[in-house]
Amino acid sequence: MKKIKINGKEYPCKFSMAAIKGMAAHLGIQFSEMADTTKFGVENVAAIAYFGIKQGSKLDNQDLNLSIDDIEDVIEVHESLQVMKVYMESVTGPVDPNV
Repeated sequence: MKKIKINGKEYPCKFSMAAIKGMAAHLGIQFSEMADTTKFGVENVAAIAYFGIKQGSKLDNQDLNLSIDDIEDVIEVHESLQVMKVYMESVTGPVDPNV
């Protein structure tokens, strides 16, 4: 399972079908549109991180004491780019780090 780091802390992250379904509902986007990142804005990164962490925590049998607002308050730009990389790899396959 992938890990993402937010505010110096590592979290398990899994963009499973359940995570993507939850994100789609939260963002008001059709499930079939979730691979199209033009549907998201920077304001959605915290929600994307949250649903990946929520599913990763569930699969690791960990409690999640974090909200979308909590993530939004502390996530830095370079961390948001890592979240999006992990998300895109989960829906499209590996992303070339040189791109």
